[in-house]
Amino acid sequence: MPAPISDPRSAPPVAPTLRRATPADVARLTAFAARAFRETYASICRTEDVEAHVAEHLTTDAVDATLADPAITVTIAELADGAGATGIAGYVQLRAGGMPGSAARLDPALFPPGARTLEVARLYVDPAYHGRGVAHTLMAHARAEAAGAGALLWLSAFTRSPRAIAFYRKIGMTPAGTQTFIMGEDAQEDWVMVDPLAGA
Repeated sequence: MPAPISDPRSAPPVAPTLRRATPADVARLTAFAARAFRETYASICRTEDVEAHVAEHLTTDAVDATLADPAITVTIAELADGAGATGIAGYVQLRAGGMPGSAARLDPALFPPGARTLEVARLYVDPAYHGRGVAHTLMAHARAEAAGAGALLWLSAFTRSPRAIAFYRKIGMTPAGTQTFIMGEDAQEDWVMVDPLAGA
């Protein structure tokens, strides 16, 4: 359940460097991913459900397994600080062949049965860089990957996360239906959103 980013800031846009995550990134990527997930959902979900998700999906072992999965790529957006050290400003996790759940309610005209797909499984940006172009850069990368594969780019967005939905709509993603996402013991409703351009 990816979730950016849309608090516009007065600070100028930034131009992160993108690179594919490697096993050497596991520790800091795990720390960033867990922190970003907690910050994103702390105000709209129960703490115990957020922590259950982190404990299952955002541990060092889980992130290590993700990076080893041949169907998944994780791309990190990095920025240098004033001392020249690089830090993670955000990341996007793409899954080839990812599909909504079997009970998803989809418009077949927008999400054709049997479509070749590329799922934006996770997209998070450090709050310090919200509204500064990092999410746009990561989504442009995802779109380029989908276009290169001739795949339909899609993602799911929590219906109670209006800023995330507004961001995705702004960049042209279109709702194609809904599906249920289980976080801990909470059954949530997500919008399934597709990119009408990426696989064209």
